[in-house]
Amino acid sequence: MIKFKEAQKIILKNVRQLSLEKINISFVLGRILGENIYSNINIPPFSKSAMDGFAIRYKDIVDLNGKNCVSLKIIADLPAGKTFKRELKIGEAVRIMTGAPVPSGADIVVPIEDVQVDGFYVRILKTYKQGTNIAPIGEDVQKGELVMEKGSLLGPAHIGMFAALGKKEVKLYKKPYVAILPTGSELVDISKSLTKGKIRDSNSYSLNAQVTEAGAAPVKFPICRDVEEKLTREVQKGLKYDVLIVSGGISVGDYDFVKRVFEKLKIKEIFWKVAIKPGMPVFFGKFKDKLVFGLPGNPVSVMVTYELFIRPALLLMMGRKDCFREEVSAVAKCEIKHKRGRLDFIRGNLNWQDGEYFVSPTGFQGSGVLKSMVQANSLIVIPENLDLIPAGTKVKVLKLK
Repeated sequence: MIKFKEAQKIILKNVRQLSLEKINISFVLGRILGENIYSNINIPPFSKSAMDGFAIRYKDIVDLNGKNCVSLKIIADLPAGKTFKRELKIGEAVRIMTGAPVPSGADIVVPIEDVQVDGFYVRILKTYKQGTNIAPIGEDVQKGELVMEKGSLLGPAHIGMFAALGKKEVKLYKKPYVAILPTGSELVDISKSLTKGKIRDSNSYSLNAQVTEAGAAPVKFPICRDVEEKLTREVQKGLKYDVLIVSGGISVGDYDFVKRVFEKLKIKEIFWKVAIKPGMPVFFGKFKDKLVFGLPGNPVSVMVTYELFIRPALLLMMGRKDCFREEVSAVAKCEIKHKRGRLDFIRGNLNWQDGEYFVSPTGFQGSGVLKSMVQANSLIVIPENLDLIPAGTKVKVLKLK
């Protein structure tokens, strides 16, 4: 049995980043950028008006403090998308809309609410500093600037920036395909009626969702009964994918055939059993360049071990830099009892209050109690050498949401 941190390091050391592919920007949301993005233009490419008003020369109002107002002749209207083709002269003003290019010679845009229009003249009622309400060339992005770094998680703003830069396609890390194989003769699919001794398979559905959330591509297999020959065939199919996750059958019971099948198929065991709770009998191995995980069968153990070991590996495969969940310090709102010996990941309800985090367990913490995960937004990390966390103690917490 190995320690938690050692297990994480071993897995990540065995991860290979996937190759790149070019994808249209309409389909890159939630993906990982595989190249640095530099701008080949200034954004905006011209000085533009930041609001509706009048473009004027600073020199025309520089002495306005000693007067009630100054009156300028309106010589043109300038909507967005149009340009004014000559330089603005003394005593002139151009009515301008937000986003329109500021005429040459103008160095202020006076808001519409600070003027009075009288026929072909506009009266400027107050003075302004040069540059007021003008967005200069390159205010957002300058030509040659590094706008996005390789490894960035792409959100809506990134996609908007790609469009602004004129990039129709970008290079992304390919998604790993993840085979999910639920095992257990006691399992039935959600469409089946429950009979005595049977339970519905939840593991493949929660894993499918977790893999999707990470940005990878899940491939959900049907339930495999505890029959060694059938399990061997299904594992062989699963080894065609980048990652194989088998849930259930990884312990040492009479019908736990998974480890035996792994050995038969020459899957190299890298470790089996980690000193954590829940999920101690987790398995990690490799078949050629494929990653293979054997998870316990209890629903909470499956979800927690996925979070701790598989999610970071998938993110790293896709080029993600921040492959671990955010870790924060929180105040325990109640006493937490713990059995010494293993690092414990207790399902927690984390909230921010009065400038700090507070956390409390989500009820009974049995590894088969899926409700404890439904109510959780975090994992409270309890060291193996403690048997009691008094209320008010600061604890380490991993945020799940």
